[in-house]
Amino acid sequence: MMQELGLIDEETGIPTYPLNTDGFDLSVDGAVLRNITILNWDDAVVPKPCKSSYETCQCSSNILVDGAKVKYSVGMTIGTVSPTDPPNCVENVTFANVEMERPLKAVYIKTNYHTDGSATIKNITYVNMTVHDPIWWPVYVGPQQQTQPDGSGSGCDLWDRDCPTEPKVTISDVTLMNVTMDGALWWTPGQMRCNETNPCENFVLNDVSIARRKDSGILKYEWDCDNIHGVFTNVDPELSC
Repeated sequence: MMQELGLIDEETGIPTYPLNTDGFDLSVDGAVLRNITILNWDDAVVPKPCKSSYETCQCSSNILVDGAKVKYSVGMTIGTVSPTDPPNCVENVTFANVEMERPLKAVYIKTNYHTDGSATIKNITYVNMTVHDPIWWPVYVGPQQQTQPDGSGSGCDLWDRDCPTEPKVTISDVTLMNVTMDGALWWTPGQMRCNETNPCENFVLNDVSIARRKDSGILKYEWDCDNIHGVFTNVDPELSC
């Protein structure tokens, strides 16, 4: 299985998945990426908050990715977004016409904990996506599942449902439209979790199909979600949050 998924070094035979190989990290107000090709083992395209020290970018926003072919990667990603003062934000981002092969995650929106401040993730759209053989979460919205090199972060493992959500990050107006995935290996088509004191609002999933791998051996295959409010139309498997 590892060889089939491309996770074995051909020369040494050692399992490998080199992280920290982001494709495009974008902390910018206004960017267009068209017809790009990416082979990597971390976030493929990832808008991140602008730093408070930036003079021309206070909010990472108005970003269009139109036409992308991606192999491996950890997804078309937002974040990590942590609460800060002044507030962090990522807004008005569209991923359109994307083809992905064997990503760890495909749709990926991640938050992180901080003791104070606030943050916003808003108007994020994934449209016309085709994904083959996602390895872990096909769709993931919620807390980042790792400890950063400086020791910050949740430290949760890759399948810990008890990983704490961050109430100081507001996530709203997220759309998935015409998204088709096949060959999913993980036990769920997606995990979307927001905090009960600050639920995710205005999520729209329309014409979304995530089919599992036929030999996955999964007896139960359903969405895992908490505190997600929105409209879900023609979603397979059916989504009820």
